[in-house]
Amino acid sequence: MTVQGKHSSEDALLSPKIAPSRHCYSVGKINLEASLELSPPVQQELLGCLHDKAEGPRVGLAGRAAVRFACLSGIGPVVIKKYCRGGALRFLRSSIHFRAGQVRSEREFEVLEKVRALGIPAPEPVAFAWRGGRWYRAWLVTRHIEDTLTLADISRVDEARAQTVARQLVPLVEKLIANGVFHIDFHPGNVVVDGEGRLSIVDFDKARIVSGRERRRLAERYLRRWRRAVIKHNLSEVLTEVLCSALRRRDIASH
Repeated sequence: MTVQGKHSSEDALLSPKIAPSRHCYSVGKINLEASLELSPPVQQELLGCLHDKAEGPRVGLAGRAAVRFACLSGIGPVVIKKYCRGGALRFLRSSIHFRAGQVRSEREFEVLEKVRALGIPAPEPVAFAWRGGRWYRAWLVTRHIEDTLTLADISRVDEARAQTVARQLVPLVEKLIANGVFHIDFHPGNVVVDGEGRLSIVDFDKARIVSGRERRRLAERYLRRWRRAVIKHNLSEVLTEVLCSALRRRDIASH
């Protein structure tokens, strides 16, 4: 079954067009939507992966999600993220969420589509799933970016390379800011480099499109979150120096 894509007023801030349809399935008690058609065997294969034990939840700069890796027939290697809550609630039922609007996995799926349409390298969204009603569990499936190191890891062993990667990151961050995309958890642990030196920004959970006054403050918010992570995790100051100098020059030019 194919449905027309959903659009909000925020979409007007992003000029690239997003794919107009998704494939929707109901597999047992699981609701599943995908960017490509999934045969019944692949649906069942994916359903089995959702119920397999994941690695996590992750800690430190790795975010609040449990992940597992799988290889789906006809699709290839994927990452399956199971959303977890932080804070004191994680000790109770960390994977249960209260629904107010879209489920978390659908929100991240749509932001990834938009970000990739802007030409920003990010994981390719394959599908998202959820189970429940007002209280729900959620999963996101993306294509696996293989053989990666985070910018945080690189900075701990090779400061010169980290500086080069940080400079490559600058135009991508500028494009996010220019299009009002607020990556809530932007830090060196969510910037990865693959074995061929290609850079990607990951983990757009809770990311959103902003406008007006909030949009004008985006550069400041990106820098504040980035700087806090660099200090907290004792990473190389060169990461902050490169990003701060570039974004400050951008702010001066824009005024």
